[in-house]
Amino acid sequence: LKNYHGVHIFINDGSNNFKEKYFYPVYGATKTIARDFDLDGDLDMAMIAFYAEPIMPTNESFLYFQNQGNLNFKVSNLNIPFGGRWMVMDAGDADQDGDLDILLGNFQFGAPKKGKVKPGLQLNYIENKIR
Repeated sequence: LKNYHGVHIFINDGSNNFKEKYFYPVYGATKTIARDFDLDGDLDMAMIAFYAEPIMPTNESFLYFQNQGNLNFKVSNLNIPFGGRWMVMDAGDADQDGDLDILLGNFQFGAPKKGKVKPGLQLNYIENKIR
């Protein structure tokens, strides 16, 4: 793990001076989006890592950061299966119920392993059940 791999939050002091206030280390983090996924008025985050380390005890190829306030986050992989090589991610109200859902795009070569995401181009739809 490189000391720069992960999710960083930099806060602007109003004069375009930024200072790092939060860091969560993750192998190969490639994209993070900030949205109010839980509809409580603050920004949560979703992160993908194309090069997540498979030897880690928990899957970190997708992580959800639920904002608890004051730059404290409850981090979960939402039980997304191991083996995804997520290249793209976006959020929108896919089921039109008033909350944001997440779409993950996967592309992986090789033979599938039991219990793993199958190789090839795939989407993973994460339905938000807040509403």
